[in-house]
Amino acid sequence: MRDDLDLDPTEGFQPIDVEAESVYEIIFREMEDAIFFIGVEQTDEDYIFTYRRNNASHRNLTGLAEDEMRAQTPRELLGDEQGATVAANYRRCVEQGETIQYEETLELPAGTSHWQTKITPITDDGNITQLIGVARDITERKEQQQKLQRLDRRFETVLKTMSAAVFLKNTDGEYLLMNQACRELLNVDYQDIVGLTDEDLFPSEAAQQAQKDDRQVIENDEMIELEEEVPTAMGKTVRLTRKSPVYEDDGAVIGICGVSTDITKQQ
Repeated sequence: MRDDLDLDPTEGFQPIDVEAESVYEIIFREMEDAIFFIGVEQTDEDYIFTYRRNNASHRNLTGLAEDEMRAQTPRELLGDEQGATVAANYRRCVEQGETIQYEETLELPAGTSHWQTKITPITDDGNITQLIGVARDITERKEQQQKLQRLDRRFETVLKTMSAAVFLKNTDGEYLLMNQACRELLNVDYQDIVGLTDEDLFPSEAAQQAQKDDRQVIENDEMIELEEEVPTAMGKTVRLTRKSPVYEDDGAVIGICGVSTDITKQQ
């Protein structure tokens, strides 16, 4: 599932007429993503940004009522330090004259949360008069990433001295963890691990076989042992690989742990 804001509700969007119900008003009101409007006023020295509207989703996720936001600048609403950072992104959007997207962490009445935010300029007679923001709360994903990073550090402490390549995948076939030996074998940097699949690492035939083996582990709820020829960054090697199911507290299979040992010299 993609985490980026691939839905662009501003395509063909015009400023909302608050006096009449329109399809855009309905979209604004009902969308699950948090939407907010910012007025833009250019002065001799800078821009003045003031909040105008926010939809129900934004109000629920942030704890900021529309009346509380309306006519407030980022500094007035969010404080000097946080407001300055937010305003800098709005300024960047205006100066570039195009949609920008970024991640931010905000302390709000509803609590501290992580957001993936997209800001799009709206023009009137060639001048940018408004910005529309579409934000998605990614707090849960960030917390999961941090949890995995902590787990990875513990995993590394135990396994960093092992010559065997050890890895952990979820049931969708995405790698979650690799020890140092595995990363070196596959020439993968630490930062690039999460979300990789066998299709990203191996030729098509080898990737399909690995996926078939994974399905056997998951569907039969069993450990398997296989001898396989694996193409790696150091050339093809023959490896003895054991794949075992990883369980949730309730007994459901949630992943696969693999331990792969080089037996090339034994052949």
